[in-house]
Amino acid sequence: MNPNNAIEVRNVSVTFRKYFNKSYSLKEKLIHRTPDQYEMVNVLKDLSFEVKKGEAVGLIGENGCGKSTTLKLLAGILYPDSGTVEIQGRISSLLELGAGFHQDLSGRENIYINASIMGLSMKEIREKMDSIIDFAEMEDCIDNPVRTYSTGMYMRLAFSIAINVDADVILIDEILAVGDVRFQAKCFDKLIELKQSGITIVLVSHSMEQIEKICDKSIWLIHGELKEEGEPRETGARYLNYMTANQLQQSETNEITKEQDNLTQNKGTWSLKRISQTNAEGFHQEVFSTGEELRLEMELEASDDVSNIMVEINLVREDGLFCCGVSAGMESIVFDETEKMVKFCLCFKELNLLNGIYHFDLNIVDGEAKSLFFAGNVCTFQIRSERDERGMLYLRHAWMKE
Repeated sequence: MNPNNAIEVRNVSVTFRKYFNKSYSLKEKLIHRTPDQYEMVNVLKDLSFEVKKGEAVGLIGENGCGKSTTLKLLAGILYPDSGTVEIQGRISSLLELGAGFHQDLSGRENIYINASIMGLSMKEIREKMDSIIDFAEMEDCIDNPVRTYSTGMYMRLAFSIAINVDADVILIDEILAVGDVRFQAKCFDKLIELKQSGITIVLVSHSMEQIEKICDKSIWLIHGELKEEGEPRETGARYLNYMTANQLQQSETNEITKEQDNLTQNKGTWSLKRISQTNAEGFHQEVFSTGEELRLEMELEASDDVSNIMVEINLVREDGLFCCGVSAGMESIVFDETEKMVKFCLCFKELNLLNGIYHFDLNIVDGEAKSLFFAGNVCTFQIRSERDERGMLYLRHAWMKE
């Protein structure tokens, strides 16, 4: 193993069994008397990468691509079917926070147990006890049974233990998505501090913002294989373009047909024929900067009377937050009576949004505000902002002295 590397993964493959009729009890096996049917699923396929000492690496990819399995291999929870995994130094893993806690023991007793498992002596644990409790902010309840803790308290204590065991390598699986916003920020700052101290970090996260701020490089997995390895911002942009393109294709082939069948009822037949999401120059774009222009064009086939319809476009953030809704009547819509086509173009001159993933919903209503046609998530885009502002919206502003 290269002495400059903290982690070396060489030609690793992992295969799991996917059962179709597995018997989970002796009774079921005796009654059915049929062998379990399964197929072999390749979770990781000939995966190779290395991480240098003191480097922070982000694992990215859609759900089911093998990110968590890779972390479990690094943590020693799983073993590969083929290939090798080598790590230098003590490992601290934040894969399942609090998974080793004993419910009837106090938080203090669980600190002793978990820290011992991670390799600390009793003397070292006693020396670090106050630091662990202080970071978790649990001075008032540390001697209460863990079963009385809320999910947030559980998470704070487990995170605090994991970062205080003097590890050389820290493995993190989506833990920054748990807990209140203030504690998330505190954990994030602590990870930055640990990285600066020379600790190696491997992080799984769906937040490209977190990956870019913490990590030196990103590793993009697709169906258990290494797709790309490189600088987080560039690799993240290509990954997000891939995801939004897939999402748009799925929306076009599945969701639109489903919504048509469910929502047209007795109002006639509508069909979404074309969607175009472009920048100011007319080129297709899925990743925008704050303040850029976005143009949305759609064509719908309609057999209804369109003389009194209203088109509604709603902007929604990926977490379901409704951001903005705009609507227009026939004065802003082109109707081709020969082809029975409704056409419109909506231009957002400035996308004054901050970092996040957003999508548009389309709704066609009649004069009584009853829905004639609805299609959710017709277009998806991401905002990548270089600004320091927080939240969702960017408001033009200036600091002024009196």
